[in-house]
Amino acid sequence: MRFPVLRVGHLAGLALVLMLLPRAAAAQSAIAGLVTDSSGAVLPGVTVEASSPALIEKVRTAVTNAEGRYSIIDLRPGAYVMTFTLPGFSTLRREGLDLGANVDLPVNAELRVGAVEETLTVSGATPVVDVQQASQRAVLTREVLDALPTARTFLDAGAIAVGVKMTAPDLGGTALGQGAYLTVRGKSSGDDSVEIDGIDMRIANGVSQSGYNNFAMVQDVSYQTSAIAADSPGGGVRINMIPRDGGNTFHGDFYLGGTRHSFQGNNITDDLIARGLPTADSLQKMLEATPAFGLPIVRNRLWFFGSGKYFDYVAHPAGAHYFATNEPGYTENMLNNLSGRLTWQATPRNKIAAFMDKAFKTQRKTAVFTLGANTTPTVDWGSAVSDNDPGNFQLGYLKWTSTATNKLLIEAGLGFNIFHTVYNNGLAGQLQPRGSAAWFASAPHQDLITGTISGGCCASPITARQPAHVFSTAVSYVTGSHTVKAGLQYRTSRYVTIGSGTNGDLVQQYRSGVPSSVSAQPSPYASGQFADEWAPYIMDVWNIRRLTVSAGVRFDEFYAGTEAQNLGAGRFVPARSVSELHPLPRFFDAAPRIGVVYDLFGNAKTALKFSVSKYSTQLSALSVLGFNPISSTGDTRTWLDCNLVPGTSTCSSTILPTNGDNIAQDNEIGPSNNPLFGSAVAAVPDPNLKREYTWDWSASAQHELAPGVSVLVGWYTTRSYNTQATINSAVTLSSYLSIPTVNPVSGQPVTIFNLDPAFQGKVANIVRNSDINHRDYMAYEASMQARLKGGGTLLGGWALERTRTVTCDTTNANALFYCDQTGNLSQSIGTVSIPWRNEFKLAATYPLPWSIQTGLSLLSYPGLPLTVNWAVPLATLINKSATVTIPVIAPGTSYLERWNQLDVHVTREMKTGRLAIRPTLEVFNLLNTSVVLGQNMTFGSALGRPTSTLQGRLMKLSAMIKF
Repeated sequence: MRFPVLRVGHLAGLALVLMLLPRAAAAQSAIAGLVTDSSGAVLPGVTVEASSPALIEKVRTAVTNAEGRYSIIDLRPGAYVMTFTLPGFSTLRREGLDLGANVDLPVNAELRVGAVEETLTVSGATPVVDVQQASQRAVLTREVLDALPTARTFLDAGAIAVGVKMTAPDLGGTALGQGAYLTVRGKSSGDDSVEIDGIDMRIANGVSQSGYNNFAMVQDVSYQTSAIAADSPGGGVRINMIPRDGGNTFHGDFYLGGTRHSFQGNNITDDLIARGLPTADSLQKMLEATPAFGLPIVRNRLWFFGSGKYFDYVAHPAGAHYFATNEPGYTENMLNNLSGRLTWQATPRNKIAAFMDKAFKTQRKTAVFTLGANTTPTVDWGSAVSDNDPGNFQLGYLKWTSTATNKLLIEAGLGFNIFHTVYNNGLAGQLQPRGSAAWFASAPHQDLITGTISGGCCASPITARQPAHVFSTAVSYVTGSHTVKAGLQYRTSRYVTIGSGTNGDLVQQYRSGVPSSVSAQPSPYASGQFADEWAPYIMDVWNIRRLTVSAGVRFDEFYAGTEAQNLGAGRFVPARSVSELHPLPRFFDAAPRIGVVYDLFGNAKTALKFSVSKYSTQLSALSVLGFNPISSTGDTRTWLDCNLVPGTSTCSSTILPTNGDNIAQDNEIGPSNNPLFGSAVAAVPDPNLKREYTWDWSASAQHELAPGVSVLVGWYTTRSYNTQATINSAVTLSSYLSIPTVNPVSGQPVTIFNLDPAFQGKVANIVRNSDINHRDYMAYEASMQARLKGGGTLLGGWALERTRTVTCDTTNANALFYCDQTGNLSQSIGTVSIPWRNEFKLAATYPLPWSIQTGLSLLSYPGLPLTVNWAVPLATLINKSATVTIPVIAPGTSYLERWNQLDVHVTREMKTGRLAIRPTLEVFNLLNTSVVLGQNMTFGSALGRPTSTLQGRLMKLSAMIKF
């Protein structure tokens, strides 16, 4: 039984808290403010009502406190009317308020003496300066999402936010949200939090993001990038999607869109051809059909909203071709989705919501990723691609909300995100029967210099199961001056993989066509990891006249283990049996977070903001994979396609018929370099190992230039602590032999380090916290957001940033090359100076005459950093069983060209009664740039060969029918 002490004590506590203390309301929005009379005196006891069609209960009510303040929390995004009532004063009605997701909207009121029956109606622009929260965020409404040229995923839409980056382009949906993640200010995607209606929806492997959910189900999306509150674990992008509700009328939309190869421009250039890329990334066809509708099952009581999605995309990756016929290769991705949400107003004060999103994804002819290549011109599409069986992705939640009183809000929720699929299901005829002659002869081939990959079923078929379940609770108490929230979150996850192995249980490796080595695999392989996470927290927002202080603390507990396994023998490993292990210590960390906002002039138009926050690194079941005794890591061994002297990597004088037959026989494979291969823990944690964390600081000023227009300038910095380092305690820096040679790029003398044969195979890896290794980030940003007259919107900004890392805590002498990017350590073998780099982005929508709506998106990212790795020839080495690869150019000295991308959107709405038809033209990469996004970085004949480019200009036609 897993964690008996943890489960008995914690589950008992959880049961109690579920009844008493549900989840905080930070997932939703709020309206708050100050009510005064015409002399400026505060007015206690004013009844404040917030009404909106977005609320199934129609109206939410609060009363001002002794200081004249009120706050109404847990509001759905939408259009609101505020009403202020007090005997002896005229009623004030404030209209035209648009509330976005995760926004604290300041709405102050001034009441005049008069009769309650007298109503003064005021209309005005929605406030744009947040004087309640120190965080920076971008909120995209459904209208903006529909008017911008995007891939129709929350990932691609989020790239608009300043400081946020996409790790790879998704041009018009050509990536299908796969392999493209959001990062912010030097963080990784694993630091992000993905929520739906405030419920944690991170997947079990800790990557956090999956773009397969149905974007038609989303009403608003909030992207918070700084000063994350204590009710969220990570310090990266906090993404919260607010689902659409059914409503009291039958309504919906139907989207049909697509494109084909003839609608795409050719952006291949003579330079790309000369560098070895004969064709660019392109598509063959794309089609999406997405209906969505909402309706009342019972008016004002039970609403439903549902949607389905069909998506099919066929692509031609850059340079992909069949070696035998030279015909172009292709990949195909198919995604089907069904989604639904129920909202039930059970009683006037109790609401229950249920949400489900189920997706099925199938991939055909996918380039191998486990060999370090992906969709490159060096992959043989006839023998080195594989299929992925239909993946089952499902997520959902059940959430209860109770407005117990006008001051007390109670919520409880449980959610799940489950992923199950089979990767690399070999094409017909590629994966041969284990142990047969064809199985040995059909092993995958990989050239370490040219990058060429061929051979049968180049990656092991892998079954993956990744379920994650979340239970969360909290209570919010609102007095007007204080909004106190306290809660508890629990998350459990598993990460299970099962692999059967490639042909030959190895990959034959070459250097410019000459046999060099094999990467032996510990097949068959299976591993299971699990994790439990607990996080109680408490936070308060305190209004003190013009000053608002947000303070909170989160306590993160993490405990994980590896499951028991029994596996049969393979070619390179014996039968294995391991028991359940708990390798990591139980982590328990406190993470305080403080934000301060000062309303400079007291009119909610200028705010000075400051925050300091600690974030524990997000962990998952995947975090203990490296400590599992059943490891999938390969073992590189010498292979020269000749009979070897037993126990060495030297060819014998015996001539055998198998010499030179291009098949790696057992007698031709050198000794293992890793005694832990396949059946022992690759690394053990230090008993005193601590969880990694960061401290984030920010300071900014936000100002309203004009009604609906605001600017923000800010400074942001992050530094990591308790950074972990893996140290081989069996060797030291003196265990290496120095060999003088010449840097093949610069021609300058360089000393490389070859492991002394006396230390060959000695491995005792320990993972410990380092006093040397760290990462620091700093940025200066300026951004603007505007609601333009006539209904347009504008978002944009500029950032100047720099990330520097130190990785000099190592016993591998070759890892010291360029290990310090701050310029203080190990400069004798590589001086590093990382420059400041900048990005720019702009997004806009604007209506034109004749019901025409336009939109554009401009992204300008700095090019990715370039490295050149040199696989030192074996002839140079003393110990030929210990290969050496070193970087030969300094980080920060060479970069790919800037990634500039301009996309446009034009639609015209035609109405007839309740029916509206919007034919749309979108053009992605309007300037038809062919920026290189990846290239071969191994020194040799293929150095600099592009492996990925931005796809050419793509025209996409669609129509949206709204009713």
